[in-house]
Amino acid sequence: MTKLNMDSPAGGTMHNVGIGGLLVSFPPDRLRAVLGSCIGITLWDPDVKVGGLVHCLLPRSPVGDENSPPGKYIETALPALIDALLKEGASRDKLEVKIFGGSTMFRDLATGSVGGLGERNLKTAQQAVKDAGFTLKGKCLGGEKGRMIWLDLNTGIVTVRIIGESPREI
Repeated sequence: MTKLNMDSPAGGTMHNVGIGGLLVSFPPDRLRAVLGSCIGITLWDPDVKVGGLVHCLLPRSPVGDENSPPGKYIETALPALIDALLKEGASRDKLEVKIFGGSTMFRDLATGSVGGLGERNLKTAQQAVKDAGFTLKGKCLGGEKGRMIWLDLNTGIVTVRIIGESPREI
């Protein structure tokens, strides 16, 4: 199995983005999330070399949940991430979009409202990207295993490590 370099390049920090989190940063930092049924959306501007990661738990917010973390719901997370990147100098037409996660973590529950969450999340994320006018640059979705992702803010490459598999770059 390939050994992963979990450290950021000299002077950089590996930032963990937890559930509902949204983070924007510059090189030499990297952004990381651990995903199961959750969705991770990365955006990166190759000219400015600014990027962001949002870690979404659910497809849509219920009425009255306006005080949730910015990344909790896919429907609100993508616009919030775009806005955050534009404030840091990114150009909307240069942004590269990648999405990850959406696993079916509990096969026995897959037909219930909780078990089908990964599938609902990945469909919602793909539609949100399309509705925002973007074309996906890369993705690693579905399956039955969790994954860890790292966004390298210098290159825009996302390294994906699915449990029990070798890492790959997207």
